[in-house]
Amino acid sequence: MGVIDGDVHTSKEMEMLLAASFNSAIRPRRLAKNSVIIQDLRLLTEPLLSSRLGTTLNKLIISANIDRVMRERRRLRCFGHVVNLSAQAFTRGNAANDKALQNALKEIDKPAEAIAWRNKGSLGKMRNNITWFRGSGQRKQQFGEIKVADNSDHLQFICPNTTRWNSIFLAADRFLVVKDRLLKFWQEWNPVGADTGLHPADMLTTDDWLELELIHDALETFHAATMHVEGHGTFLSNWTNAIDKLMDMIGEARDNLKKLAVDDKKKHTAYSKNKDDDTKAQDALAKCKRYEFLFKCSSEAFEKAEKYYNHCDKAAAYYLAIVLDPRDKMNWFHQQWDKYPTTKATWIPGVRRQVLEVWDDEYYQAPSAAPPTRSGDADEPSPCKISSSSKYARFFTNRHVVSGQAPQAVDHFRQYLDEDPIAAEIDFDVIDYWMKRRVTQPQLAQMALDVLACPPMSDDCERLFSSAKILLADRRSRLKIDIIEACECLRQWLGVAEKDESDLLKEEEEALQGYQHVNILGNNQEHGGILDGPEFDQDIEDDE
Repeated sequence: MGVIDGDVHTSKEMEMLLAASFNSAIRPRRLAKNSVIIQDLRLLTEPLLSSRLGTTLNKLIISANIDRVMRERRRLRCFGHVVNLSAQAFTRGNAANDKALQNALKEIDKPAEAIAWRNKGSLGKMRNNITWFRGSGQRKQQFGEIKVADNSDHLQFICPNTTRWNSIFLAADRFLVVKDRLLKFWQEWNPVGADTGLHPADMLTTDDWLELELIHDALETFHAATMHVEGHGTFLSNWTNAIDKLMDMIGEARDNLKKLAVDDKKKHTAYSKNKDDDTKAQDALAKCKRYEFLFKCSSEAFEKAEKYYNHCDKAAAYYLAIVLDPRDKMNWFHQQWDKYPTTKATWIPGVRRQVLEVWDDEYYQAPSAAPPTRSGDADEPSPCKISSSSKYARFFTNRHVVSGQAPQAVDHFRQYLDEDPIAAEIDFDVIDYWMKRRVTQPQLAQMALDVLACPPMSDDCERLFSSAKILLADRRSRLKIDIIEACECLRQWLGVAEKDESDLLKEEEEALQGYQHVNILGNNQEHGGILDGPEFDQDIEDDE
């Protein structure tokens, strides 16, 4: 049904593999309106590339006569990448500081880089602290030995990076955990030699710690959304639900920060009228600037998330994943969007129109792909067996339809939408629900299974690289592509075998028996009798 935009290699071998996979995967069938149905559409997209690989893919799509509307309908965005972009927009600060940081990184100017990070506020100071500690093994060791209230957890800092999702949140989370140890370290710090310590401007003040806690709470929202969508058993409905909730939470945080900034600005104005309150006025002004900065960061994150949220109108699969869950249908949109009567509530008629358009264009009149049903064995006697020569035979001819190729007399999708959602169950399996309807509602079931086959995030797909690397060990380095594909498919389908207690006890007993056969020299005697058979007991005579 679609493709997840993500990381794609740009080697020549990958380009050839993509072309071969594309040509063997797609089997287009033309319909009345010259639209194209693709049975396997996992490779149809315009990846976010500016390389020869993207050019090759575009040529393949054009050669398959896939128009732009069809491509946009099938282009899906990886939720993890969307969240990462939104979180980066929140943490990058204002454009001037970000540009200064990029120039420092480009010129490999460490002092300028540290200044650029410092200008980003508490988050930049945290980064400079982490970089300074991790720059020396002695500093790390000294920090690990710090005890607070006779408790030493030996936790070290986590360094954020630009590639790993939620790395900034994880770094801030650990930084706040070791806050007491960090403060005690600086109290006991004694500079030795050329190591004069961290720059004084990178020391976090009380307001810096407060700001870092606010940033941590905001980034925790992105982390929770990522954990909600990643892994097995998630569908595009999780994508839509998660980004909808994410935007609501970001918008709420943005409004709260704006309110705090306005309140502190009013306090600054009130305190400025009295000279005795100059200190309070300066504190209120400093807090106002911090809240304004965080408000701007929240606005940047909201705009980035909103940009990809609006792409749902181009790819109906996001809406179909919710509609084709019999527990939700269109009720989900009313429950979530009716709270916003002037914005989201007005989108609901368009959602219904969009999903019906996909159904009418691609599935309603499509040939059935349902498995043929059995009309009965030939050996079983028929209760009403009519001879072909009988004058009544013409009344029984073609009475029973064996396969599901008869034209639809009922619009199953519209009928499905008009029915009430079913009661929610804890162990409900939506895929099993539609598999049972492949015979009675073949086109609708096929559309549902196509949509449910689309992952909301590319994390599970990218794990195949690690799994294939483990499979291709040094002694299995010449496996062919078909064997690798078969092994990975079996691993995904069958999963990891669960071992009960009896299996674990048996393995422990075998391990103990193996250790008993090891002598003090380290020679394993367990297989020492392999040459003790009768055919090896005879003396070997020299051939005459």
